[in-house]
Amino acid sequence: MAIPEVKVTPRIQSRRPGEESSMFCHVIGEPFPKLHSIGYADTGAYMCQAVNIGGMTRDISSLVVQEEPTPTAPNEERRFFSFHDWGVSVYEPTACRLYHQIQATDIIPGTQEYVCGDKGINCSWGHAINVANRYVYVAQPRKDRILVISKIQMVVVDVVVTDKFPVELHYVPHLDQVWVLNWRSEVNQGIKTIQIIRDAAQKRKHHTVHPEPIDGQFDLVSGLFMPPIQNCMPDAESRHGDLLFSRLTYRRGPPRHTVPDGPQLVLSRGREQDMSHTFKYGYVTHTNQRGLYKLDLANMRYIRSIDLTPNNCVPQHIQFSALCK
Repeated sequence: MAIPEVKVTPRIQSRRPGEESSMFCHVIGEPFPKLHSIGYADTGAYMCQAVNIGGMTRDISSLVVQEEPTPTAPNEERRFFSFHDWGVSVYEPTACRLYHQIQATDIIPGTQEYVCGDKGINCSWGHAINVANRYVYVAQPRKDRILVISKIQMVVVDVVVTDKFPVELHYVPHLDQVWVLNWRSEVNQGIKTIQIIRDAAQKRKHHTVHPEPIDGQFDLVSGLFMPPIQNCMPDAESRHGDLLFSRLTYRRGPPRHTVPDGPQLVLSRGREQDMSHTFKYGYVTHTNQRGLYKLDLANMRYIRSIDLTPNNCVPQHIQFSALCK
């Protein structure tokens, strides 16, 4: 057995008395220490150590407490997630160095289930999103579930059961919700269901709920339009280190109306998701209906309909716009 891998960030930091200091210790299953209201006596080297039958590894993070702190390197470590037929590969994007791998045949901790399946079974992935820069949520359409991967532990920490064929995922930061659009079939037939995962960034067992039923029945929708993460900043270019970028692309694009089947990439960067404008509503469409239904995101229910029949319009796309002051 190989010795464990230990890595801390930052290597060294400088803070004023009374401030907070955080140190990230990358050891699977280990939390990271955090010091509150630090004083001069907290100056020192903090060791992170891992031991198994293969040996022992340690790493050290240094903290300097002084009145005029020297600049500290950014706390975040950028990671590049690649979802492919054989599992998940995590890269350090600057040098393209392989950082970690989750194999398709790995057993999900705390369960008897494989990440994808036994040897010879390829993975099937839907959308993947970055949640609060703590977790990556990724859909597995053919398994009717969503995997939650911890960005610190680099393991699957939760499995969320959904309706059939979950494909699209949307994160609403100010409500800490993940909205799921389930196709219910390998082919996009316009009869999809919506589910919501609440407290998505919290360390807990997660479950899904449906929006409030209409006339006692769960709504079957054609499309779900959710607000984007809106950055309203006067000098965004100069602050890219403090923003989050999450992007999903396909290496080989799937046919337009089938469940995504090819390798996927998620690029995440930064420490926080900045929300200067918080949208309160989402919208849904129904097959062959000329109009929209408005969703109250906080209360997870429909509040009104928008008739577009006079315009002979069956909506295909919605553009959200915020007035940034």
